Amino acid sequence: MRNLVSGTATLSALPASGAKWTAAGNMVSTRSGNTATLLDDGRVLVAGGTGAGNVFLQQEEIFDPKTGLWSSAGSMAQSHHGHTATKLQSGKVLVAGGGDLDGAAAELFDPVAGTWSATGSLSAPRRGHTATLLNDGRVLVVGGQISGIPTATAEIYDPALGTWSATGSMSTARDSHSASLLADGSVLVAGGSISKPGTSEIFDPKTGTWSQTGTMTGERRGQNAAILPNGRVLVFGGINLLGPLSTAEIYNPDTRTWATTGSMQAPRADGASSNLPNGQVLVAGGFGSAASGGLTAGNPRLSTAEIYDVTTGSWTTTAPLPVASLIGRLTLLPDGTALASGLSEASSIAGGPDVPLEPLLYVPAQ
Repeated sequence: MRNLVSGTATLSALPASGAKWTAAGNMVSTRSGNTATLLDDGRVLVAGGTGAGNVFLQQEEIFDPKTGLWSSAGSMAQSHHGHTATKLQSGKVLVAGGGDLDGAAAELFDPVAGTWSATGSLSAPRRGHTATLLNDGRVLVVGGQISGIPTATAEIYDPALGTWSATGSMSTARDSHSASLLADGSVLVAGGSISKPGTSEIFDPKTGTWSQTGTMTGERRGQNAAILPNGRVLVFGGINLLGPLSTAEIYNPDTRTWATTGSMQAPRADGASSNLPNGQVLVAGGFGSAASGGLTAGNPRLSTAEIYDVTTGSWTTTAPLPVASLIGRLTLLPDGTALASGLSEASSIAGGPDVPLEPLLYVPAQ
């Protein structure tokens, strides 16, 4: 474990924008590969992932933005990594898949009682999937890997019954893809396919079926996706066979087509992103290419952060992270700041496990 700052001191020289990263308290257990879910009362539930020494964690915790403190949120029945966490319409949180012992297990967190309980299991062990809350309150789980092999299958969780049921499969297996709920209630799944590079599909919850939609400009995996204020979907970064990507594109649900938009300042894969209150999109950390900076050749971690302006279709740099790192999640808080949890930097020992870091808050320019 490594503390980056103490108190609430600003972490780095600020760019002209005035944005900054500040400390966000000390976690009970620093971790990476976690999920982070904004609860109805404004707190954030952090669940799963791995701690120092690559140890799988079962103890969960909650961040309270009002106090800046972390507290225990009990323990799940088993550790989860490569999982998803979805806030249900009831306010409870569904954690699914990615288990250490049983990758099909699913659990529910009740934020009022502060307790965990078992719920129905997935049909098969699954990790690296996406989970999307549908407008009718059910949860769609798509793709990922089953027994280390990418899958095209999908299933739906019904919170009223606490059970999962199979639904239509995609046209191709996908993992490291993105899934976005569109304004009409359908779900756009993009990228993550090796056999059909650049393809995307639409899931219709009413019929349980998939249909092909526009093709992206090229192969893309490990990308970020954000719903823009106009209902379109911004997809950016990721990686293809040549390495990390700086390119970005926008999906238009009305025309079912993709169009390129401004590229990021540098290639980035596995970055963490969040919408900001003003409609802009923040991305930080992740892997870059050797030309993007960093201490090692290949795919070094990044300390840079950028903001996409939907009005101009362009990216600008913002305050950098204090350390080049991966970020598990960026979570927009009610006050307009964004919580970065699950940070980790590369080990100083070749081939050693990542070193978990304490969380940070991104404070936009005032």
